[in-house]
Amino acid sequence: MYNSIMDLKKVINELKDPNKHIFMHDVCLGSPAMPQLAAVSTGPEDAFKKMKGRPFSMDCKFDGERMQVHVVSSDVVRYFSRRGHEHGAKSDFNQLDPLIQASVRGKGVVLDGELVVWNRSRETFEPFGAQRAILSAVDKGLGPDDLLEVVGGGWRKSRLLLTV
Repeated sequence: MYNSIMDLKKVINELKDPNKHIFMHDVCLGSPAMPQLAAVSTGPEDAFKKMKGRPFSMDCKFDGERMQVHVVSSDVVRYFSRRGHEHGAKSDFNQLDPLIQASVRGKGVVLDGELVVWNRSRETFEPFGAQRAILSAVDKGLGPDDLLEVVGGGWRKSRLLLTV
């Protein structure tokens, strides 16, 4: 069910019904699940029109990267794009493993959301794509006290402070 239904309300109603039997093999930790994607609108007025008076919520879209993080065990964390592609070591997301493992209690956890990078010195979110450049720099040994400038799809030492 989780790997195929894109309607969160339907998933919740299915789970609440004691007469429904949900088998655990339907959920496979370590394999990407179908994300709950929001519908796009051009603004609040457009959203109200599309919802036709039904209750709904809106989220601010940051310029981040959709990521599904599976904490499989105390030493295994997997990172999936919204299309289900593995991005751990391939895109240096595994640099986040210590932070994820320290922040999540236990194992068998799936986090689904938007990964953003906050620049403490400028007090703003970094633009889309900066995550990979910063994670690559961390993989190369740079840290919070190093200076870094994000350039295109990469990085170079510079006057900007790397803050992760």
